Amino acid sequence: MIGIRKTMAQEKYAKGSEWRRWDLHIHTPASVFANGFSNDWDGYLACIEGADPSIATVGATDYLSIEGYKRLLAHRNEGRLKNIELLVPNIEFRFGPKLDKGNPLNIHLIISPDDPDHVDEIETALAHLRFTYNGKPYACTDADFTRLGKQYDKTAMTTEAQRKIGVLEFKPTWEIFRDWYNEQGWIKRNSIIVIPNGNDGVGGLPLSGGLISLRSG
Repeated sequence: MIGIRKTMAQEKYAKGSEWRRWDLHIHTPASVFANGFSNDWDGYLACIEGADPSIATVGATDYLSIEGYKRLLAHRNEGRLKNIELLVPNIEFRFGPKLDKGNPLNIHLIISPDDPDHVDEIETALAHLRFTYNGKPYACTDADFTRLGKQYDKTAMTTEAQRKIGVLEFKPTWEIFRDWYNEQGWIKRNSIIVIPNGNDGVGGLPLSGGLISLRSG
């Protein structure tokens, strides 16, 4: 009996441990910043498909949005990215005030795609995140990024330029983000918050003012 069980276990785990390459921070061509593909979706897809070693899990990253993630889902449904086993949305946020090196705090929200309605849930939640400029509240949506950019920079004449400025300036405080996150039950249950350790993350916190414990904790 012991010999039979051993043989079954050997057959089940014949390959042993298997390493898979994950990259949870890949900006898409839809990303307003950190976008090296200039809306070249074919080139972007080919780069991911041809990666060596192959990438098993991709975190489709955009600033304050999941537009790029939705495009990747559409391309995947059309037969592209067959080598990708898991595609997850990664939303990048920036917060004020600036850190020790002059950078805004950088936070990523990595969200589970298991819920069939996760796209609608994410976009509904983002619409409830607010940033106030000159006494006016702006939501975390494309329409309000454009409104914010138009108000912030009167010289920006095109909708795309206004939107880009709005995304750049949409920096709520950490406290506002924390309260929003705690109020959004679906988001809180289906995501993790990731903060980098560089000058735009924990490593950028000042070595004074009672923040040393946050850098070392």
